[in-house]
Amino acid sequence: MAAWPGQWQNFAVYWGWRDDGRNQSLHAARRVRDTLPLAGQDGGPQMKTPEPSKENPSAPSKREFSGTDNPRHLRVIPALLRRPISRQELDSVAGCANGPALIQELREHNLIVPCVRIEVIDRDGRKCRPGVYSLTASDRRKLYQWMARLGKGGTP
Repeated sequence: MAAWPGQWQNFAVYWGWRDDGRNQSLHAARRVRDTLPLAGQDGGPQMKTPEPSKENPSAPSKREFSGTDNPRHLRVIPALLRRPISRQELDSVAGCANGPALIQELREHNLIVPCVRIEVIDRDGRKCRPGVYSLTASDRRKLYQWMARLGKGGTP
């Protein structure tokens, strides 16, 4: 077989692979790429910029804690207000076995509650990265406002 006679040979044929139409040649790929214009290029479809919404851009439901009456939430919130807690502590404080699901529920109530992964050595001498949950400054503000509304006769 000659080294590179004329044009490049079909890649599949050259390397001895079957060419049943699934393996595309290099020239075919180049032809497809060159014939389809990208959006915004010469003659290509133009992308439209969406109109800004006329509504209030920041939804009030995303700004404040929507409240909860879940007993597990009510046990976890004071613990998080005191200090950051690990996932194991979260499980024991809340009285549940799935702390991350509980945090996800709090996030659905418009809290952020970030999780920072720390590196520790477990009892077997292996590195592991447990999560530590804490409240952001905006989370604390939302919770304090919610507790103030509760103190004025509001509902959870």
